[in-house]
Amino acid sequence: MKKISIMALVLGSVVFTSCNPAQEDTYKNDNQATITAEQLKNCSSVTVEQENGQNVNYIFVKSTAAAPIQWNNGVETSANPAGEFLMLVTGQQTVTVSAMNPDGSVVKAEFPVNIEKLSDRHPVDPHWGMLCGTMTKDWVWDDSQGACWGNCGNYSGTDGNIGTWWGVPSSEIAGQVDNYGYHLNDTGDATMTFSLAGTQITKSTGGKGMFSFDFTPAGYVDNNGVKGEDADPTNLWAIGQLKATGDGILFPVQINTGTVVTQFNVNYMDEDRMVLTYASDGTGGWGEATYWRFRAK
Repeated sequence: MKKISIMALVLGSVVFTSCNPAQEDTYKNDNQATITAEQLKNCSSVTVEQENGQNVNYIFVKSTAAAPIQWNNGVETSANPAGEFLMLVTGQQTVTVSAMNPDGSVVKAEFPVNIEKLSDRHPVDPHWGMLCGTMTKDWVWDDSQGACWGNCGNYSGTDGNIGTWWGVPSSEIAGQVDNYGYHLNDTGDATMTFSLAGTQITKSTGGKGMFSFDFTPAGYVDNNGVKGEDADPTNLWAIGQLKATGDGILFPVQINTGTVVTQFNVNYMDEDRMVLTYASDGTGGWGEATYWRFRAK
């Protein structure tokens, strides 16, 4: 295993540089000194771990600037000047370092990295890649089973095979948006884009939100929900929970109540399909739940 240090890219080559000693002494000895974005980049580095000549999903970051430092890999943020990040997907990504000057101004420097492989030594849940692709991924309503939004029995099936009661296809979503007085035009041809950078959701209708994942599985025993280690992996109602704040997912409305939902059970997800559900607290087995079906665009 070897490591490569990415400082700046010139003509497709990796340029190895180090902090200018005179600059470094200035930053360390005079806390009132103002640092520029260029100086910040010269005193910071991102190192990508390699296996068999390929960049893998583990990076090391370091900055020697005396100003307060913040590193961000697109998902997580660290205030430590040096540390490591686990990268969640493959593809071209940007790591950012920020520094705050004495006057309160913030300067930033960006480091492009290309993650070529997810390493077995640094495991990540594959659902990050399923949801966001190699950084961004578009999702639309899924009519493959006839209806994309409606109600179903709570704890009524696994792997997307839920016990549906009623539903509408994407062509009728506009009518439901109108019925429930939802304020955005999340109609049947709308798109939502999940972006790993900033964990953002952007809709074709203009709405924006944020998302997070909790990979605690949820199952059911005797029609009662159980979570975590008590959940039977062969009998899962949800592989985890998706939280969407702001404008959230397309038409995030609970059937019959009109409640805007912000936390969903992920009943099923692969590279092509996603099935979400929600039931009010205290709902037992085969009580009413709402479902959403989406497909990758």
